[in-house]
Amino acid sequence: MYKALLTFFAMTLLTTAAVAQTPNLDSINESDLEDVVHDFSAVFSHSPLSSAAPLGSVFGIEAALVGGLVSTPNLERLTKENDPTSDFDQVPYLSLVGQVSLPFGITGEISFLPEVDAEDFTFKTMGLAAKWTLTETLLAGFPIDLAIRVHGTQSDLSYSQIINNASTSGAVTSTIEYSNTIYGAQLVLPKNLL
Repeated sequence: MYKALLTFFAMTLLTTAAVAQTPNLDSINESDLEDVVHDFSAVFSHSPLSSAAPLGSVFGIEAALVGGLVSTPNLERLTKENDPTSDFDQVPYLSLVGQVSLPFGITGEISFLPEVDAEDFTFKTMGLAAKWTLTETLLAGFPIDLAIRVHGTQSDLSYSQIINNASTSGAVTSTIEYSNTIYGAQLVLPKNLL
């Protein structure tokens, strides 16, 4: 248990430390912001690690910590325009995932990254999903597990930027906010099918 908690805090610190190196984006426009959000799309989408089978025949519960690196070529391009020595070709991510299986093959899932706030940059994401394993009820006796999953994820990214505006005779601090929502459906088959 202590090892799991230590791992969680280490990953949180690594993620926060990486975000603390807030990239210098002095001249970003809407198209550039959309490119950066595209880079983060792997983090935005709900992606559980479970198979088509429920976690138990009556009840099951699972919790996990999912982490990795997201390739960010657009963020790297933008930051290198302002600072050629910057290094944002990959950004680490961390997500907490939980699942609860109920009778009749129904499973609820959640994945989230609590708000990360470093200097002038904030990011958070929350994903919910429902999975129904058809072979637990409707297709009982089918030779492989088969499930349908529907999911939705809401992610928010914001940062502060100083805008030099001649009409106000000085610098204006602005907060740039971007919100992204993804909905989807999946047909889930077991990995040993092929």
